[in-house]
Amino acid sequence: MDALADTLANGGGTYRIGYLSRDRVTLANGYVVGIAQGTSAIVQIDAPTALLDGVMVAIEHAYGSLVGTWIDWTTHTIHVDPVQWVADREDAIRLGRQNAQLAIWDVKNAKEITL
Repeated sequence: MDALADTLANGGGTYRIGYLSRDRVTLANGYVVGIAQGTSAIVQIDAPTALLDGVMVAIEHAYGSLVGTWIDWTTHTIHVDPVQWVADREDAIRLGRQNAQLAIWDVKNAKEITL
């Protein structure tokens, strides 16, 4: 999978990074929350696919987690973070705030919850 093309087409995504694969993770409910302090990496939207791919692999290796992307259209950048799926809304909000996240993702309603 081309994670850059997928991110651009969908405004972001959650991925499981394998040795030779980048699999989009499909979730039905819960919340996706960044688990690093702030943003781990920012990539320009027009960056080569290999750059985003390298950043995603580095984050997965450092954290052993899923990797999330989202686009900030005001700056034309892609934010890349290690992420965790959390079932409970309040737990997700608490974890997001602890990690200085700008927002969390509500999977079921497909919307951002600003923190």
